[in-house]
Amino acid sequence: MNTPIVELKNVSKTYSTAAGDFPALKNINLKVNPGEFLGVVGKSGAGKSTLLNMINGVDVLTSGEVIVNSNSSRISVHNLSEDQKALWRGQTMGVVYQSFQLLPMLTLVENITLPMDLAENFKPREARERAIELLRLVEIEEHADKLPAFISGGQQQRVAIARALANDPDILVADEPTGSLDSVTADHIFDVFSRLASERGKTIIMVTHDMSLKNRFSRYLSLVDGELQDSGKPDASPKRSRKG
Repeated sequence: MNTPIVELKNVSKTYSTAAGDFPALKNINLKVNPGEFLGVVGKSGAGKSTLLNMINGVDVLTSGEVIVNSNSSRISVHNLSEDQKALWRGQTMGVVYQSFQLLPMLTLVENITLPMDLAENFKPREARERAIELLRLVEIEEHADKLPAFISGGQQQRVAIARALANDPDILVADEPTGSLDSVTADHIFDVFSRLASERGKTIIMVTHDMSLKNRFSRYLSLVDGELQDSGKPDASPKRSRKG
């Protein structure tokens, strides 16, 4: 049996508010296998973004443990210092947001090379060549030297995926990445994720509020009021990947 690439053990997160304590996550136990395209489906406020922030170490958990087995190492994420977590994220995990978060003053290729520059993993020429390769992967290479304002929202999301892959992480976490896109464009983004999992071996954990998307994942779980419901395999096989 494969060793899980991500494992959550009794993870809980409680926020203190003026109205009292709010339990966002309640004793979450989860194992994610290498190369899996896992969907976590839940309504707004169910704790989906909090779950991702526990996995990538952006937020502090209240109790439990998050273990990531990647780059030939076993890391207990929340035992790292903030500086260690920042370095570890840059090497291990790519993040895709609903709002793209591209820097408007940088070209598409510069947006992608920036994480490589920060991690000092590539020389400048190598970084640009890799950025072009990643833009080719998401089928937007011809726009490499444009600013984000001059491409569509769906194209910006493709660039955001390419940027998340800049340092060749084993894991991608995606927070409602299709939430602001039309159905056709969202379908294309799903195709990109499916190819990354099936052809590149990337592990993808995506959260969404849209229950109609559940059959696009290799496995999906429901998150209800901070608790995971084991939904198992989709009702039908995911749609076959096709280029968009």
